[in-house]
Amino acid sequence: MSLGAWAYLILFAIGVIVLRIAYRKIRSSSLFILYFTVTGTTLLFDYIIYLWGKAYVYKVGVLHNELDSHLGAMVNGLVLPSFAVLFVFKRCKWYWSIPLALFFTLIELIFTKWGIFKTNWWNPFYTVIGLTIYFPVARLWWNHLTKKWIHFGTLLLSFYGIFIPFHFLLHAVLKIRTYHIEWIEQLNRGSSAITTPTALIFAILLAYLCIVQARNGWFHFIVVCYIAYDLVLKYVGVVSAKHSILDSFLSFLTFYLGYLFVRFADKKIKDLSHRKEKPMLR
Repeated sequence: MSLGAWAYLILFAIGVIVLRIAYRKIRSSSLFILYFTVTGTTLLFDYIIYLWGKAYVYKVGVLHNELDSHLGAMVNGLVLPSFAVLFVFKRCKWYWSIPLALFFTLIELIFTKWGIFKTNWWNPFYTVIGLTIYFPVARLWWNHLTKKWIHFGTLLLSFYGIFIPFHFLLHAVLKIRTYHIEWIEQLNRGSSAITTPTALIFAILLAYLCIVQARNGWFHFIVVCYIAYDLVLKYVGVVSAKHSILDSFLSFLTFYLGYLFVRFADKKIKDLSHRKEKPMLR
């Protein structure tokens, strides 16, 4: 394996270890609500700054095409939230975000020196400032989880944080499917310019249905809509797959895993809200 592959693999492994430490601290599945919410936030930020803003380029050295850089972004989007979760559940003071920010900035500088990360207009100073804010904001978000707009944002971002990595695995790593839209390809944006709007639209719909406590029939309707949407993409030639049935099944699975998690997170948050309200009702 290349230096980049080893470096990003080790970074990913560190993220898994940190997440496990955080889980052993509270031993509650609610931890994953925060993790996938922060993952969704991080990946969405990267989508804007990295993909459209061209702030930096990752050089993992695994996929050997433009998607190789996306793989690095995906690793970054999955590792940072692990530390955010540990920061929140260890109840760290805000100033602990400073050494954490410096730690990741140091990694950024080392990766740049090794040639496996390249900045265009991005400056390491932005990383220090951004991450110093990043960790306390995660704690603030968690502390106000039951507020309606935080509740809505949590469901939206957690779906995004699950759907995007799994969908990336489907089309970039396993190479089950490819996307073909000429004007997007001319902009060198590829599949990410399609999957992100898709994830956001369905995330917004699912989060809204949860917030208004819609009947199950509406949720089933959204599931059917996704299946129909995916089939239409194949019919019009936007999506191409050698094994159409397998591709459709795996594509639906990426959606359904996010869907199930949103329903799970919604129930957990509502249960927490009810527990907070009970003393006031006595």
